[in-house]
Amino acid sequence: MHKSMPILVMVVWFCAAFVFAPDSPNAVPVGDVSAPLRTTPSDNRATLIFHGGPIFTMDREGRVVRALATRDDTIAIVGDERSVLRMLGPDTLVVDLRGKALVPGFIDVAGRFERVSLETMSPEQRRALQQQYAMHGYTTLPEPPGKAGNENGAWLPPISVPGEHMDLGSFQRLDSLTRAAAHLTRDAQHTGSLEPGKQADLVVLGKGSLTAGRDTDFEIHQTVKAGRTLFRR
Repeated sequence: MHKSMPILVMVVWFCAAFVFAPDSPNAVPVGDVSAPLRTTPSDNRATLIFHGGPIFTMDREGRVVRALATRDDTIAIVGDERSVLRMLGPDTLVVDLRGKALVPGFIDVAGRFERVSLETMSPEQRRALQQQYAMHGYTTLPEPPGKAGNENGAWLPPISVPGEHMDLGSFQRLDSLTRAAAHLTRDAQHTGSLEPGKQADLVVLGKGSLTAGRDTDFEIHQTVKAGRTLFRR
């Protein structure tokens, strides 16, 4: 009887270790967002996460947040870093802004570049043109003349100016390239501001791009179209 006791103890220990061991090496304590989590089809993990700098949503409240996450081609969440980093997964690409600003992708309604007939261009030509636009922060190619028009007639919803973060002149320039442009092209439901459910068109601006008295072009560091990076400095 006494000789069988050590064997019995080893069997019990082995079974307990098998039952209570983590499912995989990726298992982490619940609530630990600093460690990678295994993703499954039911997980809602982020494709991209931006944090570490001011994020100008250009929504109606003029909110400036600290983090944003995308899922595939769509913005999933904007807000504080703690909330957004809960969507971190092993395949998530995390971008530390290091103080640079994140803004909505630019929309060219003023005809910055020569108007072209996109319908007659080959896929290669369209990609080359899109790349040229992306270098300047534009994520939406110009529509042929006559297609643009205000989404709600002449009315544009008011917006709060984030005065502590940028001067009025810089805000007006940014607004004309994003929110206001989206209404003019009748696409404000999908573009023009950084809000959950909208297309992930994003631009990272260099430090000082939104400072008072700057009359040159915005310094573009990264351009993302529908969740895919088209340009990176």
